[in-house]
Order: sequence, then structure tokens, then C-alpha cells
Amino acid sequence: MAEWLFNSKGFPCQILDGNMIRNNRGYVIGWIFGSNVHSSHGEHIGWFEGGVIYDINNCQLLFCRNHTAYLSSKPGLTGTSSMPGFASPPGRPGVIGTHTRPGLAQRWSSDDPISYFD
Repeated sequence: MAEWLFNSKGFPCQILDGNMIRNNRGYVIGWIFGSNVHSSHGEHIGWFEGGVIYDINNCQLLFCRNHTAYLSSKPGLTGTSSMPGFASPPGRPGVIGTHTRPGLAQRWSSDDPISYFD
């Protein structure tokens, strides 16, 4: 079941759909392979754990409403809009390596979650 992912201000901006990350228009922009997050081109760009997506520096980027992983601060959630229609997913990309995960950064990412997956 698809669910909204929220940014550091509590706004819904991306969608978690199984092992796919979709933008707010329903297009696949990223993939989750195990605990690794990859761009739509297969580049390793972060980690997924306990309903939280962490960027390449292990800073919090996005989170699910019912996350279980650590957040340095949890914003109040704004309302969610209806789900967009979903575009057919593209073929899964080949994975282009992974990075060694650094220690948990106890802060929010400075990257914009909307453009992070580009």
C-alpha cells in the first residue's frame, strides 16, 4: 500500500510504494533495495530504515507517518492530499555500488527532498 513520505517541515512530498519511491505526480524517482536507496538511474543515494529515508551523509531526509527509526525532531504533520494516479514503473535499474554507511547524523539533511532523487 502506498503512503506519503514527509519532509522536515511535516509536508507530504514523495510517496513510498512498496520498494519504489514516487514523486507527487506518481512517477518512480527511486528504488529501495534492502536497506539501500538508489536513484532511478541506479546510483546509491542513501538508506531506508524503520520508515525513514536517510541521505548519503546519513542525515534524515524523509519519513513515513508510522516510522520506527530515530528522528532528531519530529515536525507536526500537515494534511495529506489524495494520491495521484501512478505511472507504470520503469524497469528496475542495475545497481551502481553502495557506500559505507557513516554514523547516524543527528540532524535533518540540508538537501531538498524534492530534487534529491534527480
